[in-house]
Amino acid sequence: RFRVNLALNRSIPNKGLPSPLGGAFSVPGQAARRRFLTLEEVLDASGAPVRLLLNGMRFEDTPVTERPKLGDSEVWALINLSADTHPIHLHLVQFKVQSRQKLDVAGYQQALDEARSAAGGPVDANGELVNPDPTPYLLGSSPVRETEEGPKDTVRANPAEVTFIKVSFDIAGKYVYHCHILEHEDNDMMR
Repeated sequence: RFRVNLALNRSIPNKGLPSPLGGAFSVPGQAARRRFLTLEEVLDASGAPVRLLLNGMRFEDTPVTERPKLGDSEVWALINLSADTHPIHLHLVQFKVQSRQKLDVAGYQQALDEARSAAGGPVDANGELVNPDPTPYLLGSSPVRETEEGPKDTVRANPAEVTFIKVSFDIAGKYVYHCHILEHEDNDMMR
C-alpha cells in the first residue's frame, strides 16, 4: 500500500509520456566468445528433483569455468535440459535476449553424456567446460517477447529450449549467475 502524505506540486508540468519510450537496446562489439551453459536437474529414483546444477557442477566446484575478459562481449547459450523454466540472473551486467531455439533434449543429452564421459567430468584437463555446441540439436525458433527487447539482468530459460543472450562484461570483478528461484539457487543452481 502506498500512502501519499504531501500535496501535489502543481509547479511541475504534467507532461505526457514520449512515444516510444527509450529506444533499441544493444550490446556493443563483436562477441569474443560463445559459451554453452547447461541447466540440469538431478532426479531421485522416483523422478523427483533433488539437485539443480549449472554445467553439471555445484556452486563450490572448481575450477571457475566462466572467466570473461574485462570489456569483452560474449554470447551465452543457456541450454535448459530440465523440465522447469529457470529465471537466470546475471549479477553486475545488463544483457540482450537474442533468440530462443527449441532443443532435441534427448539428442543433446546423449552428446553431453559422451563428452563428459570422454573428459572424465564436466570439465576437461584444461579446466574448460565440455558442453557441446547445441546447434545440431536445434529444432526451430521460439519467440522472444516484446517485453524482453530491452536491457535485462534476468531471463526466462524455458525447458527444452536454448536461450541466447549477448552480454558485455564492463566491470572488473567476480560475477555470479544463478536461477532466481530460491529453492533452485539454494540447491546449487548457482556459479
